[in-house]
Amino acid sequence: MSEAGIYNPIAGTGSLNILIAEDIMTNWLLYEKYMKVLGHSFKIVENGIMVLDELEKNKYDIVLMDLEMPVMGGEDALKIIRSGIRNINKDIPVIALTGFEKKDCNDSSGFNAFVSKPIEFSDLSRKISEVIFGKPDAS
Repeated sequence: MSEAGIYNPIAGTGSLNILIAEDIMTNWLLYEKYMKVLGHSFKIVENGIMVLDELEKNKYDIVLMDLEMPVMGGEDALKIIRSGIRNINKDIPVIALTGFEKKDCNDSSGFNAFVSKPIEFSDLSRKISEVIFGKPDAS
């Protein structure tokens, strides 16, 4: 158990460096709290262009990306990431953060996983664990 009795399935597996793409600043506070509980370092950017720029400059273990953002949305940014046309690890794991039902998301989109909004801590930590470590939440 971690802070406030929340189960942390990836505690003790080492800190990850996570890039979060989210344009709604009130959600930034939520992601900041979740990342601190999980013990990961992170950076939050506001749109897909900033994701691409950040991935060219710095190394991240995983990207958590909102689908609907101004300037460039998550799906367009992911197409560029997966294309390999920029100096970015095209195989970096990317989890979509979406207000859509999973059934409405195209599984062939290139995302490694989807987490529906509103984001719950247990859902997000489980998906990160599954994508990075290949192990689901034991609860």
